[in-house]
Amino acid sequence: MYVPAFGSPEADLIAVFGGKIISIQVKTLTADADSLTFDLRNSMKQKYIGTVDWLALHSMHHGVTAFLKPEEAGSRVVLRYDLGTTVRHYAGDYPLERVIKELSV
Repeated sequence: MYVPAFGSPEADLIAVFGGKIISIQVKTLTADADSLTFDLRNSMKQKYIGTVDWLALHSMHHGVTAFLKPEEAGSRVVLRYDLGTTVRHYAGDYPLERVIKELSV
């Protein structure tokens, strides 16, 4: 895994897996709420669709990272970090394993 020098405006991480190069934009929050709202637009207020391969949405409080494709998320996504209710995006449904599975095909 490589971290782009000088803060690439699009990707925070570049990873190589099985000879495939993927770009990842990382978003983190420290709030301790059970659901967190991530703003998924870059500094120009544009969505990441077509600019990165994956979004890594990390809750520092819960220690969970959800991996979504930009087209799955749009410009905002609410991720639930507990099992209390049924919502569209539960963080546990988007583990790193889904990235690995897709890249292994």
